[in-house]
Amino acid sequence: EIVNNPRLGLTPVGFIDDDVKKHKRRIQGYQILGGRDRLADFIPKYRINEVIVASGAIRPENFKAACTVCSELGVTLRCLELSINRMADLRVRVGHRLGGEGQGPKTAYH
Repeated sequence: EIVNNPRLGLTPVGFIDDDVKKHKRRIQGYQILGGRDRLADFIPKYRINEVIVASGAIRPENFKAACTVCSELGVTLRCLELSINRMADLRVRVGHRLGGEGQGPKTAYH
């Protein structure tokens, strides 16, 4: 979304991941720069002015540490809201709208 939506005004730099086995790999062309322990180094190095947490699995103490680093360096920290919709419920609702009663759901999946 960040890459495909220029209205957001964001330019990705890379990813932070504490799993050392992932360091130096790439996700959609962007490098995993290193672990959370290096965040304070990466912010000035890459002129980062905003950090986006995109993991719902981050532990509270790790999030608090990232908050502290960002606050000390004057960088905005935002969380990407992740949600999973119950597709079964959606399929039924859409199916009734498309197919009417008794015809069963007609569903397109992406």
